[in-house]
Amino acid sequence: MNVKTFIELVVITTIMFILNNSNYFKNKKYKNVIILLFSTCLAISIKINYSQYIIGTGECIYIPLTLFLIGIISIFTINNNTKKISLDNILMIIFLITIFISYASKQVYDVVSFWKIVPTYLSIFFIGFIFKNIQEYEYHNVTNFFSYIAIFNGVLGIAQFITNKKLLFGQFNSSIYYSQGSELVKRVVGIAGTNNAGGNLGAILFAVVFFNYLKRKNTVNLSALILTSIFSILTLTRIGYIGITIVLFVNLIMSKWNSMSKIVKKILIIATCAIIVVIIIAAFGDKIHYLLFEQRGNTQDSRKIQFDFIFNNIMNYVGFWSGIGAGQYKFYAYNFIGYSDLDIHSEYLNIMVENGIAMFILFIVLNIYLLVRALKKCDDKIEQAFIVGVFLANLVCSNFNPNQYYIVNNLFYYLLIYCFVYKKKSNMELLGVRR
Repeated sequence: MNVKTFIELVVITTIMFILNNSNYFKNKKYKNVIILLFSTCLAISIKINYSQYIIGTGECIYIPLTLFLIGIISIFTINNNTKKISLDNILMIIFLITIFISYASKQVYDVVSFWKIVPTYLSIFFIGFIFKNIQEYEYHNVTNFFSYIAIFNGVLGIAQFITNKKLLFGQFNSSIYYSQGSELVKRVVGIAGTNNAGGNLGAILFAVVFFNYLKRKNTVNLSALILTSIFSILTLTRIGYIGITIVLFVNLIMSKWNSMSKIVKKILIIATCAIIVVIIIAAFGDKIHYLLFEQRGNTQDSRKIQFDFIFNNIMNYVGFWSGIGAGQYKFYAYNFIGYSDLDIHSEYLNIMVENGIAMFILFIVLNIYLLVRALKKCDDKIEQAFIVGVFLANLVCSNFNPNQYYIVNNLFYYLLIYCFVYKKKSNMELLGVRR
């Protein structure tokens, strides 16, 4: 880290210290989360003075600015709630310890990939830590801000499509075209930085802006919903489309069916959607198939090949308590087996391979625990449908792409889940009224 970077971090720390001790933040510590969301949109990373040359590629370490900021916010939100250790805190501490043990035990050869993956899981821990400290807030102060993020991301995605450039800090002139076989495919990335990450991001943003629109049917939420839909289409990420479909399906199933008028309304919605889908397929089916399967490539086969290789070869070296080392899959496959591959296209499988079977189970327990805690805080069917929808959409998307490296998506998802885990209790709950 050079002097310029150190000065920048000192300035950021000073600003956050002043804000957290000002009247502006008094009893409004949730505004730290808004600042965190804003910084995530900037997609800025800090270069660390370390470089390596592995598998024919030279790389440097870049740490997301958001990780430094979230660490600073964690310190400035410490209060009496900090002493209350919850199950998710314990699980994440164990998870992080195993990651750093792999580093200390010299399992880590690909240091750059290690520091690509560590910020993701450090961020999850810090998010839980922050929300625990600022609990009893109005959750909509956080969720409403996502509509503005979605508008920004949607406009950015359209601008990327028009200019053919990423338009991001450090990647402003980078092309959004990528080669798939002999084809050059145009896919927008938004603030996520890569196309598959953009598709996963689209599903998460769609879940929250659709929820916002159901809660408040205003121009901002409608604009966010439309722009997120356009952005998601332009990513050409099929699993992202499935994630959005899951969100819509969950909302349809979990919403109220307790009157004939609501049943008729839902049947009409289903029939209308079915007719629209049939018309689109009839008119543009060949074009859609070409874009999503021929030009985009049949990546399902490559995932099957990768998963088969992992279970037939790599899993032989994975123990119950430890794996091959965080971020080490590509290096391990190439140097120990002579197989050149991409990052594992499944976050859960990646955890099993790199961190061991125990950490795979721990991560599942963590996510189910957070889901149950969040559902218990829901006040109505719309909130329950949102939590279940975003959980399932993220689960599906994260297990068909290398989500372990997508820090923006993980930040947004866990911010939303934790937002409900620690949200302010409703008046009905406080009065002991059963919903």
